[in-house]
Amino acid sequence: MPYEVAFDEHDHIVSVLVSGPATREEHYAARYDAAQLCLERECNKLLVNLRDLKIQGIASVFECYKFGTSLAEGAVQKEVYIAYVLPTDPVSTRNVKFTLLVAANRGRLAAEFGTPEEARTWLLPKTAE
Repeated sequence: MPYEVAFDEHDHIVSVLVSGPATREEHYAARYDAAQLCLERECNKLLVNLRDLKIQGIASVFECYKFGTSLAEGAVQKEVYIAYVLPTDPVSTRNVKFTLLVAANRGRLAAEFGTPEEARTWLLPKTAE
């Protein structure tokens, strides 16, 4: 499986690490697993590390739009702050940035970063409102 979901007890952050090529179904599965862990741990901070992501095939604008819309409306509660570490692959980065823009335009509390450290720093002061 190309992703791992874990909970950091110390910083109270759910982390998702996606590595290598991943299918659309695996993206949805990772998001579902992360949402479940956020609910179980009553956690409002999610770090999604896509640094090593390589999107399989070429995602259309519509596919990115649809995934972004589902991020905003989907499994993870609206009040969860999500920090995304962008992929190093330029094609994957372009797709992820557009997807996140769609989600942000629909109210998702998210930001994008170049490193996991920057993402974690942004998440640490966040608390449930």
